[in-house]
Amino acid sequence: MASLLEELIRRQAESRQRIEELGEQLADARHRGRFRTRLASGKKPYRKRMATLAVVYDAVPAPRRPHDVVSLSERSGDRSLRNGPAAIDKWIYGSVIDSAEQVIAVMFDQAEARDSVHARTRIVLADGDHHQIQC
Repeated sequence: MASLLEELIRRQAESRQRIEELGEQLADARHRGRFRTRLASGKKPYRKRMATLAVVYDAVPAPRRPHDVVSLSERSGDRSLRNGPAAIDKWIYGSVIDSAEQVIAVMFDQAEARDSVHARTRIVLADGDHHQIQC
């Protein structure tokens, strides 16, 4: 039963991806040679470009208390706020041309180059798109 469900989910994802590809191809065919740098109003379906961004940085853990993170209106001001962690040696990469898989691969290559023995804790944050999680 579980394998059948997984197969259905996989096929649905493949169908969605194929529909998006066909929509992009159709939009490219309709607008070939026109509006190469920007889009006219009302002509945005399948033509918006979304950048995929990747950031790798080091941070020293900064222990904080709940009231340092959550701001309550009843805060008395008796306790001073602790600062959160600060990014050190930040590396940023983004592209509207490369696929999400390529950008994520470059990000992991950068992280691997910084810590090839996996001595540090790694945290990966994605916006929840299924294709990003699969990468």
